[in-house]
Amino acid sequence: LSTIPIWSGQHAKAQTLLASYEDQSVALKRVVDALEQANKTTRRSQNPPHPLPVWREIQWSWREVIEGLEQIPSNNPVYGLVQRKLQEYRANLSDINHRVASEQQAQERVAAARKVGELAQSQAEAAKSPENWQETASNWTTAIQQLQRIPEGTIAHAEAQQLLALYQPKLTQANVQRTQEQAAAEAYAQALSLAEQARRLEQQNQWVEAAEQWRNALNAAQQIPSQSTYYSQVQPLLGTYAKTLQQAQETSQRVGAIQLAKSNFDQVCAGSPKICTYTLSPQAIRVQFTSLYDQTVTQLIANNSPSKEFPPATVNQVNELLRSLADMSETTQVPVELYNSNGSKLGTYRPSVSGYSTQQ
Repeated sequence: LSTIPIWSGQHAKAQTLLASYEDQSVALKRVVDALEQANKTTRRSQNPPHPLPVWREIQWSWREVIEGLEQIPSNNPVYGLVQRKLQEYRANLSDINHRVASEQQAQERVAAARKVGELAQSQAEAAKSPENWQETASNWTTAIQQLQRIPEGTIAHAEAQQLLALYQPKLTQANVQRTQEQAAAEAYAQALSLAEQARRLEQQNQWVEAAEQWRNALNAAQQIPSQSTYYSQVQPLLGTYAKTLQQAQETSQRVGAIQLAKSNFDQVCAGSPKICTYTLSPQAIRVQFTSLYDQTVTQLIANNSPSKEFPPATVNQVNELLRSLADMSETTQVPVELYNSNGSKLGTYRPSVSGYSTQQ
């Protein structure tokens, strides 16, 4: 058409057709270019997943293809093809939009999970109480739940699986540590409570019960594992409780022996006139003589033999009493303290030296 000369009678018609054909040619070229770009974009979309920047480039490419085809007029011979392709490509763009959003959301969740995981790790390194470990476990759980929500088919999913392999054992460890610390805290509190009960029982001279509570307190303290933060706190208590338990057991044995010897004291101090009175305690047995025997006792424990002015019967009676008191002191392993009728201390029999000593 472009070769028809201007002087030809067909020139005007040729020019009209030429303009029409050139417009259609431009439109067809736009269609061909769009189809070629669509094919390249389709190939680039294959074998997902892809990094987010790649998905964004694919997204923009589909938008360009669609924008180009939307400019094709309805009178173009390939308009029907264009409409079919637009429907197909818009569906492709919708899928890519979904992939972009999914990948972006997945990356954001990975980043958030990493941040929470870092917080949980720092908390684990500083945790000292069941509450600390509970908070640590809660943060590990939050991080894991974020990672578990990341869908397959995303680049972030692989990274999420790697982090899950790291975080899940840490959650298990935090729960174990929390349980252990909780048990340790309860055992520590129980040990302190039982020790306090034992002290009150000692003040009430209930030594058998006190010894039992000291034993329970020691057992509770020994239940605290070495991995617990309470382990260092309980170590000083172990030695104290063991020593106090031994003392309570020894005192309990003395109390038992004293109670068994009570009838003997009743017999020794009996008489007419009355020889003495007594009081019993795990620390010492206190014997107070009546005024008739004060001087005789003083002479006997000081010189082993009284002056001749003391009646022999009284001397023999007091000697027998002192021997009985010494035997009972040896049996009970409790010192016997001797007092005169005025309450002044005369002397003491000590099982450790097997003899009487006067009050200095």
